[in-house]
Amino acid sequence: MFIYLIIAAMMFLSGLVQTSFPVTVSQLELRADFVLLLVVAITLVRGLREGLAWAFIGGALLGVLAPHTLPLGSYSLLLIVVAVVASLSQNNLFESSLIMPLAIVAIASLTFRILLLLATQGAALRGDPGPMLLRLVLPALIIDVVLAPLIYALISWLDGRLGRRLPVEWQ
Repeated sequence: MFIYLIIAAMMFLSGLVQTSFPVTVSQLELRADFVLLLVVAITLVRGLREGLAWAFIGGALLGVLAPHTLPLGSYSLLLIVVAVVASLSQNNLFESSLIMPLAIVAIASLTFRILLLLATQGAALRGDPGPMLLRLVLPALIIDVVLAPLIYALISWLDGRLGRRLPVEWQ
């Protein structure tokens, strides 16, 4: 039970940092998607059911903290899609390596950012979307992949220390 309080605190702090401190360097928006990274890590470590619950909670939190971006519930929907994408690798043979979680984070981050761009600037993507994708998606993708091992290791460690493993058929 204590693990849920820790994850909730981490989710709140992640949402607060993610919405409060965007960094723009020469028209590149550098922002780590901490909530996305937590959702992916929780899904990989604790299973799809918990990943979906935390995706909903994290999305609602982002919707409350950044209400001007998207309608309430939109972030939850996007993060639920991310949790489902992340869960597709749970029964993979390469579970013990670090490459698979990094690849899943890259795919999840790319999916999240493209869906977010379509939701916020869909009309602006009618022309050549290449420059906008390079400016907004690629930096976030790189930052997310670099930070993913830290978040994944933290969630995995917390789960090992405080979590109660569910039987495989329940996940």
